[in-house]
Amino acid sequence: MEGLKKPAAVLFDWDGTLVDTLEGIRAAHDHVRVSFGQKPWTDAEFHEHIVWSARDLFPRLYGDQWEKAHELFYGHVKENHLRHLKPLPGARDLLQLLRSLNIPAAVVSNKKHEYILKEVEHLGWQDFFFHVVGAGVAARDKPAADPILWALERAAQPFPPATVWFVGDTEADLKAAAAAGCPSILLTHGADRQALVNAFAPVIVERDCRAIVNILMKYENIHNKAC
Repeated sequence: MEGLKKPAAVLFDWDGTLVDTLEGIRAAHDHVRVSFGQKPWTDAEFHEHIVWSARDLFPRLYGDQWEKAHELFYGHVKENHLRHLKPLPGARDLLQLLRSLNIPAAVVSNKKHEYILKEVEHLGWQDFFFHVVGAGVAARDKPAADPILWALERAAQPFPPATVWFVGDTEADLKAAAAAGCPSILLTHGADRQALVNAFAPVIVERDCRAIVNILMKYENIHNKAC
């Protein structure tokens, strides 16, 4: 973190970064697997596969049946995703702090675009973000840089990627940030993520959004003392 400047903007992953939706995502995947006569995933299998967006994952898992699997998955999500939606610790506080500091924020997610928009609205968080980018909006989803660059290109003012923090919790987030040229912030939520740290060297590694609040407050305190 030494030498890292206060961000001009902050981009966030959604699931597992600002909100907890894993219960709903897992239930939808298990619904598909049981429908195809397969066993539900183990914990390890679930976490191995959810780093991919649905449009990349389903053809790999279900071959020429992927469209049927995709339909079953999103049918289940559509019926259940809002009731599984829970803000993660410190997420709202962090977004409120960014707004008070006039640091623009956006979301870049691999979740289907229409569902993430509904989730943002359900939480009443629309005013926190200058853009919400879901799967399929850009030419490619994370781990490609496309959705990050898509969001930055549509900001009210230009933000060079090197001045923009990307906050996420998965390998796909770190790869996308690196491809876009953004400093990456990894949230661990108490899990052992040393392999990701070794592979991608995120500039900040913290447990959750509460720690990022504390980091930004240190920047603000330094600024106020200088004044």
